[in-house]
Amino acid sequence: MAFNTTEPNWQLDKLISQVEKSNSLLRAVLRVLIDSQEDMKLGKKIEILDSVGLRPIEIAQILGTSPNAVSVYKAKMKKRGTASEPAAPQPTQTTATNPV
Repeated sequence: MAFNTTEPNWQLDKLISQVEKSNSLLRAVLRVLIDSQEDMKLGKKIEILDSVGLRPIEIAQILGTSPNAVSVYKAKMKKRGTASEPAAPQPTQTTATNPV
């Protein structure tokens, strides 16, 4: 097996190129799927894309918005999520009666 010393990283470069192409195709598929949901609000789209682990910059690229807009929405949802949780039930105050 011959080893090419003039281009030691050619396999790595090829792999990186394939991964970048796959990412581009995946973004295109996600964009088509998300765009097909015309009645879905932008916030819901952000939630879905965020739930699969995409970063704000990636979500913004797919939705055609800014990464800042995505981050602001996520921060608002996080704040609402903690504020909308029901409060813990408070123990009721009862007076104890002494049995005779």
